[in-house]
Amino acid sequence: MANEKRRLGNRDLLILFFLISVLAIISYFVLFGFIFEPGQENFGAIAQNVIVNSDLMRRIIGLNLDFNFLRDRKFSNLIKYGQLPIVVEEKGRANPFEPY
Repeated sequence: MANEKRRLGNRDLLILFFLISVLAIISYFVLFGFIFEPGQENFGAIAQNVIVNSDLMRRIIGLNLDFNFLRDRKFSNLIKYGQLPIVVEEKGRANPFEPY
């Protein structure tokens, strides 16, 4: 009796099939829902996305921004309220659980 191998019954096979199905569904959603963007089912598309992002970074770095608005009279007449840098004051007691 100790050397006999146990055969899987119908109930055991059903549970095994269910667990494998759940694992496959979770793997599918994790892989295609979080790792790949929609419409990006292969690794070549990921490499192409990296190339597009590097082109975008090159264009952003190459931008020629006009900062003349900083010299505008309306901008320079803006009033600053408060003190800079902000000073953080201590509030409360050192040990709030200590009796009075």
